[in-house]
Amino acid sequence: MPRKKAESPEQSEMQEIPTISEESSSLGSIQINLAVIKSIVRMAAKEIDGVIAVGRGGIVDDVSSFIKKDSGAGIHVEEENDSYFITVRLILAFGYELAKTAYEVQQAVRDQVSKMTNKQVAKVDIMIEAVRTPDNSKEELSEEDIDLTSHNTD
Repeated sequence: MPRKKAESPEQSEMQEIPTISEESSSLGSIQINLAVIKSIVRMAAKEIDGVIAVGRGGIVDDVSSFIKKDSGAGIHVEEENDSYFITVRLILAFGYELAKTAYEVQQAVRDQVSKMTNKQVAKVDIMIEAVRTPDNSKEELSEEDIDLTSHNTD
């Protein structure tokens, strides 16, 4: 008589784990607030070398985000067709390769959000708002930085 191939404990456990979008008939549904996704994005981005801040990152923004308790400043998340579309605004450190650092942030954000939510990340757009030296990371953007980010120089 042919023997059945025994399932490993890992395989049987993996099949029983519900996804976030699945509804459990006996327990109810699981939903994730987009503010939670923004928090994941912020933490993942800050782990990358060369990232000074997410958002504008000035003192005014730090104080306003503390007062509002908005950890999602500088991050925009949309959910569509069971996938996330994410935009992240970054302040990067002077001396780092901008494109390489931005790419590493894209990968880290995609990987962490997918891993923690079991949902696809369709797109991670990066907007580099400014470049600063690490020792000036808590200072406000200079007027020159503001002019460059708010006006088209064509």
